[in-house]
Amino acid sequence: MLDVEDSLRRLATTVDHHYQHIANRHEFMRAWAVQFELAYTDFRVIQLALQLDGKEHELLERFTATYDDVYEYEYAFAAGGLEGFDAKFSGRLDSYKSDVDLLLGTISEIQSLDRHPQS
Repeated sequence: MLDVEDSLRRLATTVDHHYQHIANRHEFMRAWAVQFELAYTDFRVIQLALQLDGKEHELLERFTATYDDVYEYEYAFAAGGLEGFDAKFSGRLDSYKSDVDLLLGTISEIQSLDRHPQS
């Protein structure tokens, strides 16, 4: 698989940071939006590496699905700040945290593949 360790690390850090930002009720800021866009780029790089590798189709599908779930929460915040997030996800912070944890677990699985390449 292509070396995507930096993208995996950045995506994990950003997803966790964004959850903490929203859970702590911090207002939207421009830097958050930039991180959101860069995280999407990291996601696509990782997704492409998994596609090119061709050996981990089920992991690719799970990675894509779990990222898409987290993206929905983050997009609501990116598009409308706390008000936009609350309008769509009020009372669902636990679900958001669960989806973040699933994505972080999937990222760890991919990192494990990268450290132990299969022939």
